[in-house]
Amino acid sequence: MTKDELLNSGLLEEYVLGLCPEEVAVEIEQLAEADPEVRQMIRRLKSGVHDYCKKTQKSVSLRKMSRLSGKVTAFSKTILGMTGIVALGFAILTIHLYSKTQELRSQNDRLLAAFDNEKEDWQARVNESVQMQSLHHLLTHRNTKQIQLVSVDNKNTADCLIYWNDRERNAMMHILELPPPPNGWCYKVWADSAGKMVDMGIIQLSRRWHELPYLPNISAINITMEPQASELAPTAEHLFCKGEIH
Repeated sequence: MTKDELLNSGLLEEYVLGLCPEEVAVEIEQLAEADPEVRQMIRRLKSGVHDYCKKTQKSVSLRKMSRLSGKVTAFSKTILGMTGIVALGFAILTIHLYSKTQELRSQNDRLLAAFDNEKEDWQARVNESVQMQSLHHLLTHRNTKQIQLVSVDNKNTADCLIYWNDRERNAMMHILELPPPPNGWCYKVWADSAGKMVDMGIIQLSRRWHELPYLPNISAINITMEPQASELAPTAEHLFCKGEIH
């Protein structure tokens, strides 16, 4: 038999009690010699039986029984022997049930962890599906405007598209090409609203699609190259590309 079959069969408890057949005992001893975990389990069971027997013996006062009966009869010895066997069996059963309980708890923890992972994956797929449906709706809507952002100096290779829908109050930016900024710099999106530049967020180059906050009465969308963590207003010096909304 394998180690797992042995640990789940209850034969170890019978072996410790001396109740299993000789050929099974030989096989268990061979497994114990080859596997430290089996040896450790046998030592643990024997130790538990030993401790239980010591507690049981302390609870039985043989001297009181001797004063009452004068001597222990053969019948009394038989009763005590049977009581000891029952006590030993109960101790082994208790240890076995405890071991099974710990194993079931471990399996339950693994199942809960796997369920949480599956739940997170499922939620991520649902969110992705909702985003794709929202994007498809915007791209195919008849009131969606497509704005091409062009380089202000014709020296860079920036290529970005803005999908703007005043009716649906929705806007997305698609980055087709945007060269990496120098170290310590980043790209920011600005909206031209009544002559004022309104911050619309930092561009994450790891993403091709960016949802933009919808703002009414926008005349243009601009991308600037700014120092990271800068809160200064954009200047024409840092203007990278722009597109007008008609």
